[in-house]
Amino acid sequence: MKMDKGDYDMADIVADLHHRLGHNEYVGDHIRYVYIDEVQDLTMSQIALLKHVCRNVETGFVFCGDTAQTIARGIDFRFEDIKSLFYIKFMPESERSAYNQGKGNAKVSETFVLNQNFRTHTEVLKLSQSTIELLSSFFPHSIDVLKPETSLVYGEAPVVLDCGSRKNAVVTIFGNTEHDGGMFVGFGAEQVILDVLLYNFFGISPLKNQWRVVYGYMDKQAICCYNTYKTRQRLWICEETEEYCRPMFDFWKRKCLVQFKELDDTFAQAMKVASSPEEWKSRGIKLYYESNYEMATMCFERARDICWEKKSKAAGLLATAKNLQDLNPKNANANAIFREAAGIFESIGMTESAAQDFSDLGIMKKLV
Repeated sequence: MKMDKGDYDMADIVADLHHRLGHNEYVGDHIRYVYIDEVQDLTMSQIALLKHVCRNVETGFVFCGDTAQTIARGIDFRFEDIKSLFYIKFMPESERSAYNQGKGNAKVSETFVLNQNFRTHTEVLKLSQSTIELLSSFFPHSIDVLKPETSLVYGEAPVVLDCGSRKNAVVTIFGNTEHDGGMFVGFGAEQVILDVLLYNFFGISPLKNQWRVVYGYMDKQAICCYNTYKTRQRLWICEETEEYCRPMFDFWKRKCLVQFKELDDTFAQAMKVASSPEEWKSRGIKLYYESNYEMATMCFERARDICWEKKSKAAGLLATAKNLQDLNPKNANANAIFREAAGIFESIGMTESAAQDFSDLGIMKKLV
């Protein structure tokens, strides 16, 4: 069907590149050293393309990633697979023979495990490790078995929210926000980054009742209990129906990895941290310079800083229009969005700065 419609995807592009480079030598710039981060989101076929741009097999490649954080659909990632690929595809035949005989300079590097986590605390790491434990059991050839991550920060155990008979937990959690003495009483400026709500993950999972396989794993394992600690970074897990989530909740409960709390108005209010306009503005500026314009605009809105809010909104429109233009230079919507951004910049007295941005993008003539 794809061929009949003349469609193609990334796998087709990679296959075509392999075909071309297999018949015609690569003539571009050769690179001495290659460092690839987030390598877990690449297929082995994509990684194999790198052999054409870097011939420094001995010391030229560094691959970095997290075997448990593969987000690309259809990719099972292991560093062991990269080592095998490197040996088969990257090493010339002569060097492979020398390597097998313990001769020559070529070698397949060891894997260095960086297992100290600086981003989150121990209790969240224990919960994530329990998930990796299940993955390793059910899919042993799809994930590297590594030492569990550790953290120097102790924190509160993740909370499973018991919704009871409430049909819309989101309204309970986010619905009651207000201003109190200049402070925005709702989810605070730091919570935008630090706290996570996992909402109806199991309810929308395609696995449905297949989650019950977890009970079989629990029957085979001796489950021991862990201690819990407290800190500011928090993870909440909320499911409006229990039909599919119960096996995982029972698994975590058996291992003492979560705490269960009834979701009512009192607890929902306790989840929130008041933030001053200055705190919202500070967080907004940080997000703005990270090009996260949508979240930055929300922060400036709560800080009630109209100038920064408009500036951030215009910058977001500018980025959106630029992306549309890159995909299709003749896109009429892109020009309309450029004009909207220009109008906002003009309304806050940033005409010269905006003109420079538009000039750098080469679109001034289109807007005049």
